[in-house]
Amino acid sequence: MLNLAPDQYDIAAGLIDQAPFNVLMAKAVVDRRVQGAVLVDAPDPASVLVQHKYGMSWLVGYSADSRFRSELVTRLADPKERKEPEWLQVFPLDWTVLFDPLADAGKLTRWNRTNFWFNRSLFLSRFPEGALHPTVPCSQDLVNRFDASVAPDHFWDTTTEFLESGVGYFVIDDGDPVALGFSSYLDETHLEIGVETDSRFRGRGHAQTACARTIHHCLANDLIPVWS
Repeated sequence: MLNLAPDQYDIAAGLIDQAPFNVLMAKAVVDRRVQGAVLVDAPDPASVLVQHKYGMSWLVGYSADSRFRSELVTRLADPKERKEPEWLQVFPLDWTVLFDPLADAGKLTRWNRTNFWFNRSLFLSRFPEGALHPTVPCSQDLVNRFDASVAPDHFWDTTTEFLESGVGYFVIDDGDPVALGFSSYLDETHLEIGVETDSRFRGRGHAQTACARTIHHCLANDLIPVWS
């Protein structure tokens, strides 16, 4: 398994594009927009493992290289290899031959990740901009006051970079920031939405408001909203 230097990440870009699902955050790593790691099976790779600093990873392309496959199994089966939870998405599903025994042994947990298509007309009928509760754009003060596990600095290299280049809207309740919709990924055409609500204020529709405001920003700026 070869751990590429950042200036070598480009050799993995074509492989990432093979995945028929949302890989925007993988592209953020490959494009060196955010910290992570890119590992391949060979200098001319058939398979790539991309790891985002948030703990999400993508295994794309099927490799028959026995050493690469063995190292993958070791990496996934040994808890010492990971200090934090990891959410791995794979393509193609041929990899399940290798990973199913690990899941059967309790080393992995199987999940399905759902990608949603955006229905503009339905959204606008349910969330007309003038009917939304007030929101405020992100600021350093509000970010500092918001305690959340899904936060901009997990998806951008620094909060400062997020505030300069990203997008986010807070819902305020009794003077406090209680929900946030923000760009966990942003490029010239797409904005992937991250959302979090203070646990003390859940069940009140605040996250829905924050996300709707973020989607209206997308529509006003010709961006495709993405939510997985």
